[in-house]
Amino acid sequence: MRSNEQPGRSAESGSNDRVALTAVVEQSILLLCHHSSGSDRTSAARPSQVISVFGKPWLVEVGDGMTRCGWLLMVALLLQDVVAAAPAQECRPDAVDVREIRAVAIGIVAADKQRDIERVLAFYTADAVLMPPGEAPVVGRDRIRPRYEALFATFTPEILGQIEESCVGSGVGFVRGRNGGRLIPRAPGDARVLDDAYLMLLRLEAEGVWRISHLMWHRQSEPAPTPVSE
Repeated sequence: MRSNEQPGRSAESGSNDRVALTAVVEQSILLLCHHSSGSDRTSAARPSQVISVFGKPWLVEVGDGMTRCGWLLMVALLLQDVVAAAPAQECRPDAVDVREIRAVAIGIVAADKQRDIERVLAFYTADAVLMPPGEAPVVGRDRIRPRYEALFATFTPEILGQIEESCVGSGVGFVRGRNGGRLIPRAPGDARVLDDAYLMLLRLEAEGVWRISHLMWHRQSEPAPTPVSE
C-alpha cells in the first residue's frame, strides 16, 4: 500500500498546502463561473442556481446538458472534501508522488510530440474529462481519442511544457503549468503558436499508477491575426 506521508511535514505546512490547492481550483472556477453576490437574479432564458464551493456562492447556469462551469464545480465539490479531510498535501518537487505526477505531465507532452496516440491515451483514466476552451466537456477516453486522431493527422506538435505547481494528497493530485511552442501543419500552411495555461487533476489508480482524470486549459494571449490577402 502506498503512502503520501513524508517526514518533516508540519501541521502548518499541510495547512498552507491545502490553502494553495483551494486557491488553484478557485482560480479555475473564476475563469468559467460567475461569483454570486447574493443579489443575482435567475434569467428566464438561462435558468441558474447558486452552489456553495469552498464556502463561497457560485452562480451556475443550468439547462440542456452541463456547462463547463458546471463540470468544474462538480470537480471542485469533490476536491473540497479531499482538501478538508487530508491531513497534509505534499508539494515538494522531490517527494515520490509529486515526482510521479510531474512525470505524467512531462510524459504526455513527450508523447504528443511523437504523435504516439496509444501512449498519450494511456496517461488518462477511462472516465477522464477534457474541458477545452469554448467547447463542451469531452467525457471518457473513447471520446478523447478522436480529438487526438484529428490533431496528429493534421499537425506535428512542438510543445514546450512548463510546470509551475504540483501537489498530491489522499490519492489525488494536481499539476498547474503552461504549454508554449507550436503546432506544425503536416500539409503546407502556417504553424499555430501555443500559449496555454492548464490545470491537470490526477488520480492514483488501483494498480498504483497516476493518471489524468481531468484536464482544463485556456489560451493566455490573443492568437495572432490572420493575414488578409490583398
